[in-house]
Amino acid sequence: MKCKAKVSIWIDHGYHGKYIKVNCGDLSPLGGTTLCHKCEMRYEKLYPQGWNSYPGDVCKHGMYVGGCGIDWMCPQCELE
Repeated sequence: MKCKAKVSIWIDHGYHGKYIKVNCGDLSPLGGTTLCHKCEMRYEKLYPQGWNSYPGDVCKHGMYVGGCGIDWMCPQCELE
């Protein structure tokens, strides 16, 4: 899921801030997964629906059904 690249992240602190270096694939201090540009492009191809930190699944009707909690279901799958 990650490579050995370092990613720069801007951290705000009032009117000031600074860049910090985080390893690709690690959690950032801002929350979420930090990916380098190369890994981000790779995951965009693997998961075209756009969820790179929680890709979920696609049902047989082609609808994304993951990452939104247990109540997120395909309406057609629920009727079957």
